[in-house]
Amino acid sequence: MTEISRQELIELQQDSHKLLSELVTSEGIYASSNIGWEGPYYAWFGRDSSITADFIFASLEYGGDRELASVAIGALKSFAKWRGKKNDSTTGEESGKIPHEIRVEFNSVHAVQHAARTNAQEWFIDPSDNTLKNWDTADATSLWILAILRGHKQLD
Repeated sequence: MTEISRQELIELQQDSHKLLSELVTSEGIYASSNIGWEGPYYAWFGRDSSITADFIFASLEYGGDRELASVAIGALKSFAKWRGKKNDSTTGEESGKIPHEIRVEFNSVHAVQHAARTNAQEWFIDPSDNTLKNWDTADATSLWILAILRGHKQLD
C-alpha cells in the first residue's frame, strides 16, 4: 500500500469540501448531489444527515470550516420540523421521532419507486403537508440528538 502525499490529502480535502458545500443546505443535508431520475438518493435522511453533520462538527477541532458547520447545524434544526407528531403503527411515525427519509421533490409514491427502481412501498404521502415520508429507522433520533449536542458544543 502506498502512502498518501500531503498534496493528495489537500486535494481530497478540497474535493470533499466542495461536495459538502453542495449537499449541506439550510433546508437539509442531501445524501446525493444527483437530482431527479439519476439521483434516487437526492433526499434528506435523518441518520445520514446527522452523521455527516457530526463529522463536520468534529472537524472543527482540526481547523474545519465553521461556516459549513453553522449551515450543518441549521440543517439539523430544520430537519426537526419533520419530527413525528403522533403514534401511527400503519406508517411507523412516532411522536418526536426523527424520520428515516423525507422527499419533497417527488409528488407521488410511484415517482419515488420509479427513481429508486423498487416496487416496495416504504413511503407514504402525509396529507398534512403533501410530503413523502419514511419512518423506518431505529437510530435517526438518537444520532440527531448527539449531532445537535456536538454542534452546539463546537460552535458555542
